[in-house]
Amino acid sequence: MPIDSPSLSDAINEHQYPHFLCVWPLALRAYHALVHLTTLRSWYVRRAWRRIETPIPKGATLLDVGCGSGDHLFYALRRRPDLTGIGIDRSGEAVELCRSYAEAVGSAGATFRRQNVDADSSMPEHDLALCIGMLQYVVRDAQLLRAIRRSLSNSGRLLLYLPVRNERIWPIYDRLIEGSEHDYDAVQERRRVYQPDHVRRLLDTCGFRVVTEESTYGPFGKAAFELHALILHGLTRRNVVLKVAAFVVGVVSMPAMLLLMLADYMLPVSRGNGMVVVAAPRRDEEPGIFESRSRT
Repeated sequence: MPIDSPSLSDAINEHQYPHFLCVWPLALRAYHALVHLTTLRSWYVRRAWRRIETPIPKGATLLDVGCGSGDHLFYALRRRPDLTGIGIDRSGEAVELCRSYAEAVGSAGATFRRQNVDADSSMPEHDLALCIGMLQYVVRDAQLLRAIRRSLSNSGRLLLYLPVRNERIWPIYDRLIEGSEHDYDAVQERRRVYQPDHVRRLLDTCGFRVVTEESTYGPFGKAAFELHALILHGLTRRNVVLKVAAFVVGVVSMPAMLLLMLADYMLPVSRGNGMVVVAAPRRDEEPGIFESRSRT
């Protein structure tokens, strides 16, 4: 079960959730809303979901690999309550949180289980898959994608979000955060930094074809992300003066940060730090795009 009073650093980096989020469904709904408001990735993922949800047949099964607190899965189920949702995550606290919320709101179509995909990559049969911001932490990413492909219906879709490039706007970000106890990627043991062409080749190798892709986190999005991360870094410090200063900066800069996020979301991004992809299973007789190129 979630612990009663995790520190902000533990809550962010270790996925420890305060107990009241399990007890009060409205509190978790508010938490999901706050995460969505301040996380540009969520804006892009939800937009991609809205684009693919219409043709989904009733009764289809949606699998969320690395579901976390369930914000993406529950969002999809609120829009399409006829779907069956399955969430898996390596964090037992995240799974218990999602189960408590599903029970409290009467979401009988959602089930959750704890699973470390590095040790067990088997997947239940499903028609759609979400894999949002977690593939970079998996030891054998190709093995996981092949497992998703094997259990995905032939007409199904994979909605994949990945950070790429890891380029910075402000050098101070890496000097303060990279490798520290407040570095989410370091705590979660990020295995690799992807490049867009690497992602395409990986999907191709694992039996997928890219249907659509979108670059995210351009200059405006990068600036907003780094500002947000630096504020959280200040809030997790033990020094009270730094905490107060970070809080004040956060409140004052929130409108500017949201405007930066909105600009990134509305304007074309040619070279970003994120990539949202909708992929479909490639038929056995259909050559991969890289295989096709090698034949010409």
